[in-house]
Amino acid sequence: MHISLQSGCNRILNLMRRPYNIEKADRVITKIKTAVPDLLISADIISGFPTETDADHNETLTFIEKNNLAHVHAFPYSERPYTDAINIKPSVDVAVRKKRNDEIIRLSEALRNAIMDKYIGNDVEILVEKQDNGIAIGHTATFLTATVKSDAAPGSYIIAHVCGHDENLIANEIIL
Repeated sequence: MHISLQSGCNRILNLMRRPYNIEKADRVITKIKTAVPDLLISADIISGFPTETDADHNETLTFIEKNNLAHVHAFPYSERPYTDAINIKPSVDVAVRKKRNDEIIRLSEALRNAIMDKYIGNDVEILVEKQDNGIAIGHTATFLTATVKSDAAPGSYIIAHVCGHDENLIANEIIL
């Protein structure tokens, strides 16, 4: 499940005029994870929004980690003409925006790797979406990308044993 969060800091969300705060986002994520424990949650995060401080950035990192986000689509703030945000001062230095964005991406990758580690040694159902030279590529029910050596046709479901991962789950044995 994907949420368009934008920041993990109430001060920044307020500047962005978002109709929610971090406490509400926490409650929603908790409800979702209680109802569907295996559901993976991803979010959009903007780094370096005007006036963002190191403390604001750290609040966002804490939110990402606390909620164990499976993926963060992180991108640095960029000025857009005709937006209210372009008039908010001071702006954050471009190098700082990039550094903060890189930190978010590294945290996101670490959390994702920890999540994928839990799948190793387990069987997963994969919806095959495409074939690439005898490698079936698809997604699990939790929307992790998985690859397995198989001639299974796109649109078919297979059950495979997960033996490892890189940026995707890697399955080495078709169970069904």
